[in-house]
Amino acid sequence: SLLGLFISFHVLGQKTDLELKLKPQQVFHQKLSNQSTITQTAMGTEMEIIMTNMADTEFRVIEANDDAFLLQVSYVDMLTEMEAATQKMSYKASEPKDDDPVSQMMANVIGKTFEMVLSKDGRVMGIRNTSVLWDGLGDRLPSLSEEQIAALTEELKKQYGLEAFASNMQLVTQIYPKESVEIGDKWTIETQMVNMVTLNSKRELTLESVEGNVAKIKSVTSISTPQDSPSVMQQGIEM
Repeated sequence: SLLGLFISFHVLGQKTDLELKLKPQQVFHQKLSNQSTITQTAMGTEMEIIMTNMADTEFRVIEANDDAFLLQVSYVDMLTEMEAATQKMSYKASEPKDDDPVSQMMANVIGKTFEMVLSKDGRVMGIRNTSVLWDGLGDRLPSLSEEQIAALTEELKKQYGLEAFASNMQLVTQIYPKESVEIGDKWTIETQMVNMVTLNSKRELTLESVEGNVAKIKSVTSISTPQDSPSVMQQGIEM
């Protein structure tokens, strides 16, 4: 009984190093889905808008060393839906609609590859060759003017450019503590999300269990805008 008690406490108090351990030629997918409910008032009328976004991204490990990994990244598919009152709009990258700027803009990024350097603790250390994501957009939308294509390209850069992709990626991958932890330990990670607006993200993470090489981590996140964050203009509307 005493021996069993000793072993139990030894396992419970064991420190674990949590980090990415990737190997060359490994391929994995990140599938994200989020739904947002926006309530806005215009000319005294309140309206609720429900937005759903889904994305499937493929990562292929090209090189691996002691502290970082080189990955080849490509979008497999993405979906955007917006529902307001009795109206519903849906755009899917793998099923673009002819001469529809939104779905064609999404379809333009599918299958194109760029590279990312990821540290073993989940930080994005570098991204390159993302310009391929907006190359060829004019060929997909021949009816649009050069000015309209330029405006769509700028929108693509905001959503899929270096800073935006890195900040969104790190919401998923930058979850590891700097030191060894044991079950029940907590740690905090603060990052910024950059898209149309800048958001501060403060996450409290807890190691709940370890089974073999799989760790279960609980995350509780607080999101806020910086105090000095300016408003942004979208389609002539101040947000």
